Amino acid sequence: MTVYQEVVTYDGLPASAGGADDRSHDAAAHVQKHLPFRMSTKHWRRWSATKDGQSYRASKIASPLVS
Repeated sequence: MTVYQEVVTYDGLPASAGGADDRSHDAAAHVQKHLPFRMSTKHWRRWSATKDGQSYRASKIASPLVS
């Protein structure tokens, strides 16, 4: 049985396993609060495993920082 995971990331920061959900806004806001710079709203991606599971494909998503 193959399990496909989805990963949401801000370009340049490590991604964590799991998908985008209602917690993404709170998590992004928490990270932003502790950074000495402002994260761009234009660099958010959702990474999904390809059908063969050998690599990932990126697609742009709306920033969870934008309410």
